[in-house]
Amino acid sequence: MLRPAKNIWFEGEQTVSSQTESRNLIAFLTRFISGAILATDWETNRPEFLGSPDNLSFYSPIQDSEKETDLAQMEIFFNKEEETLYVSEERINSTKRSFTTPGKKGAQPLAFGITRMEFSYFDGTEFQSGWDSRKNKSEENRLPKAVRVNFQFSSAKNKEGIRPGENFEAFIELKNSVLKNEK
Repeated sequence: MLRPAKNIWFEGEQTVSSQTESRNLIAFLTRFISGAILATDWETNRPEFLGSPDNLSFYSPIQDSEKETDLAQMEIFFNKEEETLYVSEERINSTKRSFTTPGKKGAQPLAFGITRMEFSYFDGTEFQSGWDSRKNKSEENRLPKAVRVNFQFSSAKNKEGIRPGENFEAFIELKNSVLKNEK
């Protein structure tokens, strides 16, 4: 009698844990993706918004204090083999204006135990599997209107050897701000 109750309690704990992790992950992604910006009037090294189903690269303000805000290039990418979502951040401030891709070097794990992760990009009409702001000519359409994040946290294998998972989905609206270069 105690064994079935213990199993039910364990399953409940796993559910609560994955729901808490998913809320935290969605909050992190929303904080930075919703603030994604583009820069106009910069002749070269112009920051862009680039996305694929498992990778997203963009620029977002990072505020450390009430007085200072840096611009950071964020790259969020999924490693399926490791079942891990990573984030890479490179700060761009008044002394450093390099808009090179930070790549995967120095990336930090953002979430473990993710068996599926997919980003898609809403253009105002339908979702696209990828986004490249360099290909959209008009300033107002260079950023997607929203990013859909669809992912699954894995659970421990059950007695049948299957890893059930819980699916989560979030729609993150972008503020679509454009940063003007002040010369």
